[in-house]
Amino acid sequence: MLVSDTTRFLSVGRQLGVLDDKTTKLTFEQVRRRTDFVPSRSETFQYGYSSSAYWFRLRITNQSLENTKHWLIGLLDASSIDYADCYVEYADGRVEHQTGGLKRPYVDRGFFATTPFFRINLLTNEPVTVYFRIESSAAMFGKVTIWEEYYNLSKGRVIIFAIWMFLGLFILRSLNSFVLARFVSNRHFRFYAVCTFLLYLATLARTGIYPILLSNHPQLLDWVPAGMGRLMPMGLSVWLYSLLDNRPILRPPRWLLLAIAGTSFIGIFLSLVVQNAFIGQFFAALVLLTYVLFFIGAGIIWKLGPRTALVFVVPIAICTIPFSLYQLQSLALIPYHPGISQLALLALALEMVSMSLVLGRIVQSYIKERVAVANALIQEKVEVDKLQELDALKTQFFTNISHEFRTPLTLILAPITELKERYPTENVLTLMERNGNRLLTLINQLLDLSKLEAGHLKPVPEPGDIAGFFRALASAFSSLAQSRQIHFVFDQSETGWWAFYDRDKLEKIVTNLLSNAFKFTPNGKEVRMMVRYPHEDRVRITIQDTGIGISKANLPHIFERFYQRSPDAVDGQMNRAYEGTGVGLAIVHELVRVLGGTIDVTSQEGIGTTFTVSLPLVPVLDPPDVVTEEKIEHPIAANIASKQLSVALPSSDSLTDVASKELLLIIDDNPDIRSYIRSIFDADYQILEAVDGQDGGLPDGHSG
Repeated sequence: MLVSDTTRFLSVGRQLGVLDDKTTKLTFEQVRRRTDFVPSRSETFQYGYSSSAYWFRLRITNQSLENTKHWLIGLLDASSIDYADCYVEYADGRVEHQTGGLKRPYVDRGFFATTPFFRINLLTNEPVTVYFRIESSAAMFGKVTIWEEYYNLSKGRVIIFAIWMFLGLFILRSLNSFVLARFVSNRHFRFYAVCTFLLYLATLARTGIYPILLSNHPQLLDWVPAGMGRLMPMGLSVWLYSLLDNRPILRPPRWLLLAIAGTSFIGIFLSLVVQNAFIGQFFAALVLLTYVLFFIGAGIIWKLGPRTALVFVVPIAICTIPFSLYQLQSLALIPYHPGISQLALLALALEMVSMSLVLGRIVQSYIKERVAVANALIQEKVEVDKLQELDALKTQFFTNISHEFRTPLTLILAPITELKERYPTENVLTLMERNGNRLLTLINQLLDLSKLEAGHLKPVPEPGDIAGFFRALASAFSSLAQSRQIHFVFDQSETGWWAFYDRDKLEKIVTNLLSNAFKFTPNGKEVRMMVRYPHEDRVRITIQDTGIGISKANLPHIFERFYQRSPDAVDGQMNRAYEGTGVGLAIVHELVRVLGGTIDVTSQEGIGTTFTVSLPLVPVLDPPDVVTEEKIEHPIAANIASKQLSVALPSSDSLTDVASKELLLIIDDNPDIRSYIRSIFDADYQILEAVDGQDGGLPDGHSG
C-alpha cells in the first residue's frame, strides 16, 4: 500500500492478507515465513465467537510529500479484542513489537478510546511490513486504518475528548440513577435505576476505562470484560420481571426472566474459571433472547398494563434496538457495519434525555401528590377545627344546661324531702325523690365531663384511711345486694392504710364500677370487690361480676363517651333494663387518667366482666395506730345503689284480699314506672307486674 499526503483516515482493509491460526500457538517468527495469507475482500473484518487467533499482514510505503514519518495504525471500532499485538518489520530487518487489547495493562498498550492503535515510523520510500495478531473470547469486528499522527492530532484530540466525555457521562448517569433510586420512592424507577446501572457497567466493560483502573490487577483485568458483560441480561431481565404483575397469563414469561437472571448471575462467576468462544456465544444468544422478551413484555404492558410502567419502557427500548443489532452482528447473523456502534452510543445519549423527561414526570407527579396531600391536610385541619368548635359548643351547651337544670331540680327535691318527712307512708314521694336524685346524678356526670374536657378537674389528695374508705363504699351496696339476692364479696388485704387520696374522684370511680357490676349481674349471682396494696405507694382495685359479659366488638369502645352496647347482650337482644347514658365508664376512664392511674378490662360473654384499676398513692409518713371507719359525707354511692333497688311485688295474701277485683297486668322494664302506674290503679284492680312480654306470658312480639 502507498500512503501520500492526506487529511483522512485511510482504510487498508482490502490490502490485508489474513491468516487463521486455529491453534493460537503460532509465533511471529513462524508467521512471517508463512505464505498462505489470504487476501481480504472487504474493508472490514468480522469474526463471530471464534477459538482462533487471526493474523493480518500489510506492506506500506510512505510517499508523502510532507516527508512525515510519524504514523498511527489502529483497529477502529474493535473494542472487544482481548489481545492485540502489532509487529513492525523495517527494511533494515528491525522488528518492533507493541501490545494492546482489553486484557492488557494500560501501561503496556496503545489505546485510543475504544480503538487499539500503534505507532509506526514510515521513512520516505522505505517499505514497512506490519503484522497484526488479534484474539478474543468475544466477537471481533472492525477495520484496520492508518493516519498521520501530527496532521490528525487536533482531530484525534477532539475525538478522544468526545469519547471520554461520553464515557464520563455514562459513569455519572449510572451513579446518578443509583443515588436517585434511594430517594425516589417509585418502585418501577428503582428497578429501572438498577437496570441502567448494570447496563452501563456492562457497556463500560468494552471500553478502555477498566484497563486504566485495573492496570495493577491483571487477574481482575482478565475477568472484567467477560464478567461485566453478563450484567446486561441480568439487569434487563430483573427490571422487566418487576414490570410484569403476577397474573396467570404473565407467569411463564416471569419465570423465564428469572431463569435468565439466575443464569447470568452464575455466568459472572463462571467467567472467573473458564472463558471460551462457546460460552461467549451462549451468553450473547442469552442477551439476544432477553431483548426479544423485552419487546414481548413491552407489548404486553402496552396491551394489559400497568400503564404507569409504560413510561419506563420507552428509554430502554431506545437502547435495545441498536444493542440488538450489535448482538446480531456479534453472532455474525448480520454483516458488520461501523454505524451500529455509533447508533448504540447515540441511543445511550437519547436514553439519558428521555430518562430525564421521565424523571421530570415523576417529580411532577410527586409534586402534585404533595400538593394534594397538603390540600387534604389543610381540609382535614379545617374539619378538625370545625369539630373542635362544635365540640366546644356542645361542651358549653351541656355545662350551661346542666347548671340550668340543677337549680329547678334542687327546688323540686328540697320540698319532696320535706313532704317525705311529713308523710313517710307515701310511696310516691319516695319514688319522686329516688328519680329526682337519679336525674341529679346524671346532671352531675355531664358537668364532670365538661370539667374533664376543659381540664379543670385536678387531683385534690387529702390524708385518710383509704382502707376504711373502701369498706364504707362497699357497705353502701349491701342493701342492694340483699334485695337482689346477689352474693356481694368485699375482700381487702389491709384493715387500715393511711395515704393521701382524692375522696371525691375515687368514690366516683368505685361507685360507677360497682353500679355497673350490679346492673349487669342477674339476681342470685355474685359480685366481688377486691382491694390490694402491692406497694406502699400503689393500690389496685378489682371489681368482678358474673353477669352477661361484654362482646369482643363492644369491648374496645366501652370507655368512649355516650357509647352504648350494641343489641347483643341478652337472648340476642339488648334488654332496656341494661341501657344507660354511656357516660359512667367514660368518666371513670378520665378520672383514672387524672389521678395518674390505669384501668384494664377483661370480659367473656355469659361469664362476666372484670375491671382492674391501679392508682398511685402518697403514703402518710406518721399514720395513727387506730383503724377508722370512713363515713361517706355525700350521697353519690347511696343514690347510685338505691336507684337499682327492686320494687317488691305484692304478696300472695294481698292478692287474696283483692280476689274479687279485675286483673290488670302492668308490663314495663322500669320498676319505678311500674310502681307509679300501680299506685294509680291499685284501688280498683288486682295488679300483676312483669318486666317484659315474655315474663308477662304474652306471645312473642308483644310488650307493655
